[in-house]
Amino acid sequence: MERLQEIAGSEVEGLRLDQALPRLFTDLSRRAARRLLNDGAVYVDGRRQRVASRAVRKGQRLEIVRAPASADKAISRKEGVGPLEILFEDDVLIAVEKPSGLPAQATVTDAVHNLEARLREMLRRRDGRPPYLALHHRLDRGTSGVMVLAKHRQANKGLATAFSERKVTKIYLARVDGKPPASSWEVENTLSAKPWEDGRVMREAGGRAASTEFQVREEISGGALIEARPKTGRLHQIRVHLADSGVPVIGDTLYGGPPASRLMLHAYRLEIPHPLTGKTLTLESPAPADFQGER
Repeated sequence: MERLQEIAGSEVEGLRLDQALPRLFTDLSRRAARRLLNDGAVYVDGRRQRVASRAVRKGQRLEIVRAPASADKAISRKEGVGPLEILFEDDVLIAVEKPSGLPAQATVTDAVHNLEARLREMLRRRDGRPPYLALHHRLDRGTSGVMVLAKHRQANKGLATAFSERKVTKIYLARVDGKPPASSWEVENTLSAKPWEDGRVMREAGGRAASTEFQVREEISGGALIEARPKTGRLHQIRVHLADSGVPVIGDTLYGGPPASRLMLHAYRLEIPHPLTGKTLTLESPAPADFQGER
Protein backbone atom coordinates (compact mmCIF):
# COMPACT_ATOMS: atom_id res chain seq x y z
CA MET A 1 0.00 0.00 0.00
CA GLU A 2 1.12 3.57 -0.62
CA ARG A 3 0.12 6.62 1.39
CA LEU A 4 0.29 9.95 -0.42
CA GLN A 5 -0.35 13.41 0.97
CA GLU A 6 -0.66 16.98 -0.27
CA ILE A 7 -1.35 20.33 1.39
CA ALA A 8 -4.41 22.11 0.02
CA GLY A 9 -3.56 25.46 -1.58
CA SER A 10 -5.66 28.35 -2.81
CA GLU A 11 -6.31 26.52 -6.09
CA VAL A 12 -8.56 23.98 -4.35
CA GLU A 13 -9.93 26.09 -1.49
CA GLY A 14 -13.72 25.78 -1.32
CA LEU A 15 -13.90 22.83 -3.71
CA ARG A 16 -15.63 19.55 -2.83
CA LEU A 17 -13.30 16.76 -1.74
CA ASP A 18 -14.07 14.71 -4.85
CA GLN A 19 -13.12 17.76 -6.96
CA ALA A 20 -10.02 18.74 -4.98
CA LEU A 21 -8.45 15.28 -4.84
CA PRO A 22 -7.95 14.90 -8.64
CA ARG A 23 -6.34 18.34 -8.76
CA LEU A 24 -3.89 17.55 -5.98
CA PHE A 25 -3.21 13.96 -7.09
CA THR A 26 -3.03 14.37 -10.85
CA ASP A 27 -3.20 10.63 -11.72
CA LEU A 28 -6.51 10.35 -9.87
CA SER A 29 -9.84 10.66 -11.69
CA ARG A 30 -12.91 12.09 -9.98
CA ARG A 31 -14.55 8.67 -10.15
CA ALA A 32 -11.51 7.08 -8.51
CA ALA A 33 -11.56 9.80 -5.85
CA ARG A 34 -15.16 8.97 -5.00
CA ARG A 35 -14.29 5.29 -4.76
CA LEU A 36 -11.47 6.07 -2.33
CA LEU A 37 -13.87 8.17 -0.28
CA ASN A 38 -16.43 5.33 -0.20
CA ASP A 39 -13.71 2.89 0.85
CA GLY A 40 -12.58 5.11 3.74
CA ALA A 41 -9.16 5.68 2.16
CA VAL A 42 -9.16 9.51 2.33
CA TYR A 43 -7.94 11.47 5.35
CA VAL A 44 -8.17 15.20 6.06
CA ASP A 45 -5.79 16.41 8.77
CA GLY A 46 -5.42 12.79 9.92
CA ARG A 47 -9.14 12.03 10.19
CA ARG A 48 -10.94 9.69 7.80
CA GLN A 49 -13.49 11.42 5.56
CA ARG A 50 -16.17 9.77 3.43
CA VAL A 51 -18.31 12.78 2.44
CA ALA A 52 -17.54 13.76 -1.16
CA SER A 53 -19.22 17.16 -0.82
CA ARG A 54 -17.11 18.29 2.16
CA ALA A 55 -15.50 21.66 1.35
CA VAL A 56 -11.71 21.85 1.41
CA ARG A 57 -9.91 24.63 3.30
CA LYS A 58 -6.53 26.06 2.44
CA GLY A 59 -3.76 24.52 4.53
CA GLN A 60 -5.50 21.22 5.19
CA ARG A 61 -3.46 18.03 4.81
CA LEU A 62 -5.16 15.64 2.40
CA GLU A 63 -4.03 12.01 2.32
CA ILE A 64 -5.03 9.00 0.26
CA VAL A 65 -4.18 5.34 0.87
CA ARG A 66 -4.25 3.03 -2.12
CA ALA A 67 -2.60 0.09 -3.78
CA PRO A 68 0.40 1.00 -5.97
CA ALA A 69 -0.40 1.46 -9.65
CA SER A 70 1.44 -1.78 -10.44
CA ALA A 71 -0.62 -3.83 -8.01
CA ASP A 72 -3.28 -6.25 -9.16
CA LYS A 73 -6.54 -4.28 -9.19
CA ALA A 74 -8.74 -7.35 -8.89
CA ILE A 75 -9.39 -7.22 -5.18
CA SER A 76 -11.09 -10.60 -5.09
CA ARG A 77 -7.95 -12.21 -6.55
CA LYS A 78 -5.72 -11.33 -3.61
CA GLU A 79 -3.56 -14.34 -2.82
CA GLY A 80 -5.18 -16.67 -0.32
CA VAL A 81 -8.56 -14.91 -0.38
CA GLY A 82 -11.46 -16.14 -2.49
CA PRO A 83 -14.70 -14.40 -3.50
CA LEU A 84 -17.09 -13.43 -0.73
CA GLU A 85 -20.01 -15.83 -0.20
CA ILE A 86 -23.39 -14.14 -0.50
CA LEU A 87 -25.89 -15.50 2.04
CA PHE A 88 -28.87 -13.30 1.10
CA GLU A 89 -29.59 -10.52 -1.37
CA ASP A 90 -32.55 -8.46 -2.53
CA ASP A 91 -32.96 -4.95 -3.93
CA VAL A 92 -31.99 -3.15 -0.73
CA LEU A 93 -29.96 -5.62 1.38
CA ILE A 94 -27.05 -7.99 1.00
CA ALA A 95 -25.70 -10.42 3.61
CA VAL A 96 -22.28 -12.02 3.22
CA GLU A 97 -19.96 -14.30 5.15
CA LYS A 98 -16.93 -12.40 6.43
CA PRO A 99 -13.78 -14.53 6.53
CA SER A 100 -11.60 -14.49 9.63
CA GLY A 101 -8.66 -12.09 9.25
CA LEU A 102 -10.45 -9.67 6.92
CA PRO A 103 -11.30 -6.24 8.40
CA ALA A 104 -14.94 -5.19 8.06
CA GLN A 105 -13.96 -1.77 6.68
CA ALA A 106 -10.89 0.25 5.78
CA THR A 107 -8.07 0.53 8.32
CA VAL A 108 -5.23 3.01 8.52
CA THR A 109 -2.79 0.45 7.14
CA ASP A 110 -5.00 -1.18 4.51
CA ALA A 111 -7.76 0.73 2.73
CA VAL A 112 -8.36 -1.80 -0.05
CA HIS A 113 -8.36 -5.32 1.37
CA ASN A 114 -11.40 -5.17 3.64
CA LEU A 115 -14.89 -6.63 3.39
CA GLU A 116 -16.62 -3.40 2.38
CA ALA A 117 -14.14 -2.62 -0.40
CA ARG A 118 -14.06 -6.19 -1.70
CA LEU A 119 -17.86 -6.41 -1.78
CA ARG A 120 -18.08 -3.04 -3.48
CA GLU A 121 -15.65 -4.20 -6.16
CA MET A 122 -17.40 -7.56 -6.56
CA LEU A 123 -20.77 -5.87 -7.12
CA ARG A 124 -19.28 -3.30 -9.47
CA ARG A 125 -17.77 -6.03 -11.63
CA ARG A 126 -21.01 -8.02 -11.60
CA ASP A 127 -23.46 -5.16 -12.27
CA GLY A 128 -21.21 -2.85 -14.30
CA ARG A 129 -21.81 0.24 -12.13
CA PRO A 130 -20.57 1.59 -8.79
CA PRO A 131 -22.77 0.12 -6.02
CA TYR A 132 -24.20 1.82 -2.97
CA LEU A 133 -23.16 0.12 0.28
CA ALA A 134 -23.55 1.11 3.93
CA LEU A 135 -22.38 -0.72 7.07
CA HIS A 136 -24.53 -0.68 10.19
CA HIS A 137 -22.63 -3.23 12.28
CA ARG A 138 -19.14 -4.68 12.35
CA LEU A 139 -17.21 -7.78 13.31
CA ASP A 140 -13.67 -7.86 14.71
CA ARG A 141 -10.96 -8.64 12.17
CA GLY A 142 -10.50 -12.16 13.54
CA THR A 143 -14.21 -12.97 13.80
CA SER A 144 -15.90 -14.71 10.88
CA GLY A 145 -19.58 -14.96 9.99
CA VAL A 146 -22.72 -13.08 8.97
CA MET A 147 -22.62 -9.40 8.08
CA VAL A 148 -25.50 -7.48 6.49
CA LEU A 149 -25.14 -4.24 4.53
CA ALA A 150 -27.56 -1.80 2.94
CA LYS A 151 -27.55 -1.71 -0.88
CA HIS A 152 -29.91 1.27 -1.05
CA ARG A 153 -30.42 4.40 1.03
CA GLN A 154 -34.03 3.31 1.65
CA ALA A 155 -32.70 0.55 3.91
CA ASN A 156 -30.52 2.78 6.10
CA LYS A 157 -33.11 4.10 8.52
CA GLY A 158 -34.67 0.70 9.18
CA LEU A 159 -31.30 -1.00 9.70
CA ALA A 160 -30.03 1.78 11.97
CA THR A 161 -33.22 1.59 14.06
CA ALA A 162 -33.07 -2.21 14.32
CA PHE A 163 -29.52 -2.15 15.69
CA SER A 164 -29.89 0.92 17.91
CA GLU A 165 -33.17 -0.30 19.45
CA ARG A 166 -31.81 -3.85 19.89
CA LYS A 167 -34.36 -5.48 17.62
CA VAL A 168 -31.62 -7.72 16.21
CA THR A 169 -30.89 -11.18 17.63
CA LYS A 170 -27.21 -12.12 17.30
CA ILE A 171 -25.93 -15.63 17.97
CA TYR A 172 -22.21 -16.41 18.00
CA LEU A 173 -20.28 -19.64 18.38
CA ALA A 174 -17.03 -19.67 20.33
CA ARG A 175 -14.51 -22.41 21.00
CA VAL A 176 -13.08 -21.75 24.44
CA ASP A 177 -10.22 -23.01 26.57
CA GLY A 178 -11.03 -24.39 30.01
CA LYS A 179 -14.12 -25.60 31.86
CA PRO A 180 -17.18 -23.32 31.66
CA PRO A 181 -18.54 -22.09 35.03
CA ALA A 182 -22.01 -23.54 34.30
CA SER A 183 -24.12 -25.02 31.50
CA SER A 184 -25.58 -21.55 31.00
CA TRP A 185 -24.79 -18.17 32.55
CA GLU A 186 -24.93 -14.43 31.93
CA VAL A 187 -22.31 -11.70 32.33
CA GLU A 188 -23.34 -8.12 33.00
CA ASN A 189 -20.80 -5.36 33.66
CA THR A 190 -19.48 -2.10 32.26
CA LEU A 191 -16.67 -1.98 29.71
CA SER A 192 -14.29 0.83 28.83
CA ALA A 193 -15.62 3.00 26.00
CA LYS A 194 -12.25 3.01 24.22
CA PRO A 195 -9.52 0.36 24.03
CA TRP A 196 -6.47 0.75 26.26
CA GLU A 197 -3.10 1.40 24.64
CA ASP A 198 -2.51 -2.34 24.21
CA GLY A 199 -5.85 -2.74 22.39
CA ARG A 200 -7.75 -4.39 25.25
CA VAL A 201 -11.25 -3.44 26.37
CA MET A 202 -11.57 -3.89 30.13
CA ARG A 203 -14.11 -3.84 32.93
CA GLU A 204 -14.22 -0.24 34.05
CA ALA A 205 -16.37 1.67 36.52
CA GLY A 206 -18.36 4.27 34.67
CA GLY A 207 -17.91 2.42 31.37
CA ARG A 208 -20.65 1.32 28.99
CA ALA A 209 -23.14 -1.33 30.09
CA ALA A 210 -22.53 -4.74 28.49
CA SER A 211 -24.51 -7.97 28.77
CA THR A 212 -24.08 -11.43 27.19
CA GLU A 213 -25.88 -14.74 27.69
CA PHE A 214 -23.87 -17.97 27.29
CA GLN A 215 -24.82 -21.63 26.88
CA VAL A 216 -22.61 -24.67 26.50
CA ARG A 217 -23.34 -26.50 23.27
CA GLU A 218 -20.71 -29.21 23.56
CA GLU A 219 -17.85 -30.07 25.87
CA ILE A 220 -14.60 -30.70 24.02
CA SER A 221 -11.36 -32.05 25.43
CA GLY A 222 -9.78 -29.17 27.33
CA GLY A 223 -12.57 -26.76 26.45
CA ALA A 224 -16.06 -26.32 25.07
CA LEU A 225 -18.16 -25.00 22.21
CA ILE A 226 -20.17 -22.06 23.52
CA GLU A 227 -23.22 -20.26 22.14
CA ALA A 228 -23.14 -16.53 22.91
CA ARG A 229 -26.08 -14.12 22.67
CA PRO A 230 -24.95 -10.52 23.22
CA LYS A 231 -27.70 -8.17 24.38
CA THR A 232 -25.50 -5.13 23.77
CA GLY A 233 -22.92 -4.46 21.07
CA ARG A 234 -19.73 -3.31 22.80
CA LEU A 235 -16.28 -3.69 21.27
CA HIS A 236 -14.75 -7.12 22.09
CA GLN A 237 -17.73 -7.78 24.38
CA ILE A 238 -18.02 -11.56 23.94
CA ARG A 239 -14.25 -12.03 24.12
CA VAL A 240 -13.95 -10.02 27.35
CA HIS A 241 -16.95 -11.70 28.98
CA LEU A 242 -15.65 -15.19 28.20
CA ALA A 243 -12.18 -14.31 29.48
CA ASP A 244 -13.73 -12.92 32.67
CA SER A 245 -15.64 -16.22 33.01
CA GLY A 246 -12.35 -18.14 33.01
CA VAL A 247 -12.82 -19.57 29.50
CA PRO A 248 -11.02 -17.32 26.98
CA VAL A 249 -11.64 -17.83 23.28
CA ILE A 250 -9.06 -20.09 21.64
CA GLY A 251 -6.79 -17.95 19.47
CA ASP A 252 -7.57 -14.80 21.48
CA THR A 253 -4.11 -14.17 22.93
CA LEU A 254 -5.10 -10.54 23.68
CA TYR A 255 -7.37 -11.80 26.47
CA GLY A 256 -5.38 -14.81 27.63
CA GLY A 257 -6.53 -17.46 25.17
CA PRO A 258 -4.09 -20.06 23.81
CA PRO A 259 -2.57 -19.44 20.36
CA ALA A 260 -4.37 -20.91 17.35
CA SER A 261 -4.53 -20.57 13.58
CA ARG A 262 -7.39 -18.06 13.97
CA LEU A 263 -9.72 -16.45 16.50
CA MET A 264 -12.29 -19.15 17.23
CA LEU A 265 -15.31 -16.80 17.26
CA HIS A 266 -17.99 -16.98 14.57
CA ALA A 267 -21.15 -14.92 13.97
CA TYR A 268 -23.44 -17.86 13.32
CA ARG A 269 -26.91 -16.31 13.07
CA LEU A 270 -28.48 -12.89 12.66
CA GLU A 271 -32.24 -12.38 13.01
CA ILE A 272 -33.29 -8.93 11.86
CA PRO A 273 -36.50 -7.21 10.71
CA HIS A 274 -36.35 -6.32 7.03
CA PRO A 275 -36.01 -2.51 6.88
CA LEU A 276 -38.84 -2.17 4.33
CA THR A 277 -41.25 -5.05 4.99
CA GLY A 278 -40.65 -5.60 8.71
CA LYS A 279 -40.56 -9.37 8.12
CA THR A 280 -37.94 -11.18 10.20
CA LEU A 281 -34.94 -12.36 8.19
CA THR A 282 -32.92 -15.26 9.59
CA LEU A 283 -29.40 -15.21 8.17
CA GLU A 284 -27.09 -18.11 9.00
CA SER A 285 -23.46 -18.94 8.31
CA PRO A 286 -22.30 -22.44 9.33
CA ALA A 287 -18.99 -22.43 11.16
CA PRO A 288 -16.15 -22.81 8.62
CA ALA A 289 -13.86 -25.84 8.55
CA ASP A 290 -10.90 -24.05 10.15
CA PHE A 291 -13.15 -23.11 13.08
CA GLN A 292 -14.30 -26.67 13.66
CA GLY A 293 -10.95 -28.35 13.11
CA GLU A 294 -7.90 -28.63 15.31
CA ARG A 295 -6.12 -25.57 16.68
